[in-house]
Amino acid sequence: MKMVLKRNLYLIGSVLVGLYLVVFVSGIFINMNSYQAVDYAIVLVFLVFLVILESFLIKKLLSYNNNQSLQREIELRRERKKLTPGSNARIKELGADVCLKLKHVSGLPINTGTNTFVYRCSDKIIFERNEHTFELEIDKITDVSIKTNVQIHKGWVQGDRDIFAREKASKTYSYLLIFAYGNGIEVNYITFDVTKNSDKASIFVGIYDYQSRERNIVKL
Repeated sequence: MKMVLKRNLYLIGSVLVGLYLVVFVSGIFINMNSYQAVDYAIVLVFLVFLVILESFLIKKLLSYNNNQSLQREIELRRERKKLTPGSNARIKELGADVCLKLKHVSGLPINTGTNTFVYRCSDKIIFERNEHTFELEIDKITDVSIKTNVQIHKGWVQGDRDIFAREKASKTYSYLLIFAYGNGIEVNYITFDVTKNSDKASIFVGIYDYQSRERNIVKL
């Protein structure tokens, strides 16, 4: 606010001094024949003063304009960073305490193998791939685990047919971070390959164990 006020004052000052400078120069040409040597000296000194003053005001005005443009550019960069997946500004914007870049396997409508940012928030898990953002509420999550393809072969998560078929055919030893969620009747899975960073991904495992949940009783 102060910057805008000063800019306006410099703008008004430069306009007024500029107008007075034009009037003063016009007066010099009109009364030139009546001037004596001393008058010319006084007029020259005053003219130089007006030119210096006008230059000072214009310079200040331009500097404030540049500062405002720079400030706007900084604000635009901050806004862009808030939309950039994985950036500190984006993490803060979402209110997340953990963010990992993981390779998507299945469960989201994005390509397999694409890098996806996974955020842990207090009330949800957020998955982001470029401009696509997916939110999974904590209340809908039934389990979070890291399993190997060997465990999957044994049918640990056979409910996810895509994972089961893919990992059954795989001969490499890999780790998957699995988010299980549903409405109590049907269970769905979102999975990520965490073979290279399973230690870091384990921070997502067990964080819901102490959540207050309604007990699910299954009659066998």
